[in-house]
Amino acid sequence: MTPHINAKKGDIAETVLMPGDPRRAKWAA
Repeated sequence: MTPHINAKKGDIAETVLMPGDPRRAKWAA
C-alpha cells in the first residue's frame, strides 16, 4: 500500500522525509 500516491504533491514532499512511515512525516512537518 502506498498512501503517498493518493496524497497531494505537497503531501508527497512530506512523505519524502520518511517514506517508511508517512504518519511520521506529518508530525515531523
